[in-house]
Amino acid sequence: EDDLEIRRAREVAQLMSIGVTDPVEQSQILGYDATLYWSPMPKPVESKQVKHQSNAPSTSPAAPAAARPPEDPAKMGKGQKQQEKQRVLGPAVVDMRSPIACGSFKNAYLGTMGDETILVLKHRGGGSEGNSEIQKEVAILGCISQHPHVVHCLGTFRYGDGGVCIALEWCKYGILSDWLAQKGNKVSVPQKHDIIQQICLGMRHVASCRIIHRDLAAHNILIHNENPILAKITDFGMAVRMGHPIPPPKPFAGGSQEKEVIAVRWAAPEILRSEHVWSAPWSEKSDVWAFGVTAWQVYANGEVPFTLSVAESAVKLQVLKGSTLSRHADCTEEDWAMMVRCWTSDAGVRPKFSDLCKQSNS
Repeated sequence: EDDLEIRRAREVAQLMSIGVTDPVEQSQILGYDATLYWSPMPKPVESKQVKHQSNAPSTSPAAPAAARPPEDPAKMGKGQKQQEKQRVLGPAVVDMRSPIACGSFKNAYLGTMGDETILVLKHRGGGSEGNSEIQKEVAILGCISQHPHVVHCLGTFRYGDGGVCIALEWCKYGILSDWLAQKGNKVSVPQKHDIIQQICLGMRHVASCRIIHRDLAAHNILIHNENPILAKITDFGMAVRMGHPIPPPKPFAGGSQEKEVIAVRWAAPEILRSEHVWSAPWSEKSDVWAFGVTAWQVYANGEVPFTLSVAESAVKLQVLKGSTLSRHADCTEEDWAMMVRCWTSDAGVRPKFSDLCKQSNS
């Protein structure tokens, strides 16, 4: 079998961190010119296809859907308030012919906006259901103001088939867990401490925007720069707003329900004790528990937690009995004390991210 050719292995690792797991080779280049907008709920915008030079034959995809011009803000009704936030960010050219990777729910494409490389996500299913899932994530991203330790959502546009696309900044060094495994002992203890503090600062900001991430882990942290190291939190596909109920899984046609997904190895005990994921008491405090596990992964060079317990049911039993991860030899007293605080079994006593940031600065 021919190996799939991807420009950099770490690019694939980054794509896996955002739910895209099956890399595919690019064979044709067909640019899709799109006016990039920032809006929590994108609507069709004017766009056109531009064919770029390529040795491979190609056929043009369906023409873009007819675009509606932006409404005059002065004529907007009460239900159009969010459209007042919409602003043009600039033109982007995206290779929408061949995704650089495909996953169960999303395809990923590379594009450019000016001199900047961007990553574009599009739901594979398309249609209203696919757009709804993408729009949920866009709505969450719209609640989070820009921060140096959170991956920046550049904007949104609609492709010709009506599918909503998200444009994100590209972090070329990939996901933290793989980056740490690759670097090994080349990453110093002070650098590991700095990475942990950057994640803490990013999560303090996310919490201040009243967002619960619900999937914090080393594989959902990206490395934007190496010198100096710059870490950014990503993948808000499971995130929810504080105080907003989580809807139960949708039933399939046959009557069965969608499978509830939970990252057991990063989950707080109050989450593991819940009968259903959607009714669990998700909060900033459950994110704090996951942050402690993520910090442990930094000192473990990206290792998956509880590796001695293959079955997640065994991990769940350990955590509910009060077992926690062991300290690594090079872990500082300060960082270990912080992790132990994160793993306080009583969520009410567990610190907030603002408390953890104060502790690190004291």
